[in-house]
Amino acid sequence: MIHTQFSSRTLFSPVPDEITPGASGYACVTAPLSRVAGTPDNATPGLAVNLDSLLDDDRIPVQMLRADRVLAERVASIVATNLSEHLKVCSATEAEVKVNRILAALGVSIGEGSVVTDTVDIAAATAVLDLYIDATGGFQDHCKGRAVKIVDAINDELGSLPKGKFLDWGCGAALVMAEIYRRFGSSLTVEGVDVSVYPDPSVRLPVHKFDGYNVPASAGKYSGLLFSFVLHHVGDPDKAIKIAADLMQPGGKVIVVELLPDIENGNTVGFNRKLNHVIDWIFCRLWQRDAKIPMPGNYRTTQEWVSAFAKAGLFLENQPKEIGGTPLIHGGRKVFVFGKPE
Repeated sequence: MIHTQFSSRTLFSPVPDEITPGASGYACVTAPLSRVAGTPDNATPGLAVNLDSLLDDDRIPVQMLRADRVLAERVASIVATNLSEHLKVCSATEAEVKVNRILAALGVSIGEGSVVTDTVDIAAATAVLDLYIDATGGFQDHCKGRAVKIVDAINDELGSLPKGKFLDWGCGAALVMAEIYRRFGSSLTVEGVDVSVYPDPSVRLPVHKFDGYNVPASAGKYSGLLFSFVLHHVGDPDKAIKIAADLMQPGGKVIVVELLPDIENGNTVGFNRKLNHVIDWIFCRLWQRDAKIPMPGNYRTTQEWVSAFAKAGLFLENQPKEIGGTPLIHGGRKVFVFGKPE
């Protein structure tokens, strides 16, 4: 594990331990300070803008980083470790240098005499990550490997589904549903929905655009439905869960893969919520900026999810199991299976 060192002279302000998902106005440094030098090699940064001019989906994670020294240190360590160990494209030292440049572009600088600035340059931070993803063969190659890992984690659950229709809710590039079809296409008719339709060119399965809640009308009910790292991106998860329950046939199952803040890692639930939010933001908004993935920050605990599904008439059928790590995704990762009574 890489431990990025922060100078005690770095300027941070305290931030509340518990956060309200989707809220704004976190404590942060507001005094205008000089712009931090340091843009990515071979990158053309965009214009630096004031933090207040950003949308909440970008402003809130940046505020979290700039307001909490411990959080920024942990995020830097996680990202640098993933760049060097998972992506296999740079040494630990090189990874730390690149991560420092990402943080500098976001207005957080590391080291002696560093400052927190009043401007951010998300384009520059994105360019740093793009350079490394390009070196691995491209972002889609990275995502294809991640899709295989996700399906590996839920393979047994998929194999136990009744024969019928299967929906990947929030399918993204549709790589997970393509892998599901490859393994279970003889028993499952697979389709997907997302608020942005951007399937990988290799995918030849139906993907429909929707508003995040109302799934396009389709004949018959579903025997299986997947929320894979999706529900924390939904503005009203309870509404989505209720709609999913209505779409299921009796005896059908909803498989959920989620990031959880209630894990035993020495941190409070509140700190883990912030950590999940920032790491997920880096993965979903910096690396997948064109997808415009919403970031409301709905990182619920295990019991909160179980209760939400029970209210919709879907009941937990398994002991939620932890799954292995995924590059640039941090936090407790568990698989839940919820069934609709016969």
